[in-house]
Amino acid sequence: MIRRLIQSQPGRRFLLIGDGGEKDIDIYRKMARKFPAQVAAIFIRRLDGQEFPEDRMRKLRGSCPGTLCADFSHPDQIATLTDRIFRS
Repeated sequence: MIRRLIQSQPGRRFLLIGDGGEKDIDIYRKMARKFPAQVAAIFIRRLDGQEFPEDRMRKLRGSCPGTLCADFSHPDQIATLTDRIFRS
């Protein structure tokens, strides 16, 4: 579904927001590698009470050099993260 959405909007850039609990990191990494000009950022939420997949985040950051990859713990932090994209 994500792939189709990105392909259907070739002139747009996307923020992919998910959590560290399931497969979001891996799916978003694949999308950023396939569509590097369109995936502007990937934000992964740290879920309370769950171990955060630091190793998968390192792999994400290493394999998507043109994409801002960040983790956050509260939704209010997204505004600060998006400022980093639009001010650069």
